[in-house]
Amino acid sequence: MANSQSTPRRPGSMMGMLISLAIVVVVVLVIFALNNKPANENPKPVDYKMSLEVAQTAGVIDAQVPKPVPEGWVATSANYDLVSSHPTKIATWTVGFVTADGQFVGVRQGNGESEKFIQQMTVNGEEKGQQDVNGQIWTRYVSPDTDNDSLVLVGPKQTTVVTGTVGWDELGRVAGSLSS
Repeated sequence: MANSQSTPRRPGSMMGMLISLAIVVVVVLVIFALNNKPANENPKPVDYKMSLEVAQTAGVIDAQVPKPVPEGWVATSANYDLVSSHPTKIATWTVGFVTADGQFVGVRQGNGESEKFIQQMTVNGEEKGQQDVNGQIWTRYVSPDTDNDSLVLVGPKQTTVVTGTVGWDELGRVAGSLSS
């Protein structure tokens, strides 16, 4: 018959627990280091001119960009979307830039329902006054969900939103420089 007495198991020592904890911390740090790469400092440029040409050729909206595009700005996104099945042909044009100092500026234009478009493009922006841009009165919007401010102009054929992290003066300069 086997010995019915078993030797009691000795509880883990403090040194063993510290070694186990150190191993877990090292593994977590290695995983964090491998997955926490810094953001790319150089944004990947896109050629917005082809999308702009398509939008202008379609003629549904007056697609515009800042002219001239300020030196050091890089276009990082551009899109023209046309819903031709809609009775009035709903179109949107968007172009986004990273400025020379790493800020964001975007131009969004659409001919759909202006209130819905404004809320979408300003990320639920709240109206915060007005700003004169070359004799036109634009409405300021501040997004509670992002750090973007926006200038909005509702025209008879389309709504234009100039949005970004650059501040009101620069947004005004961009809005004033928009051209087809």
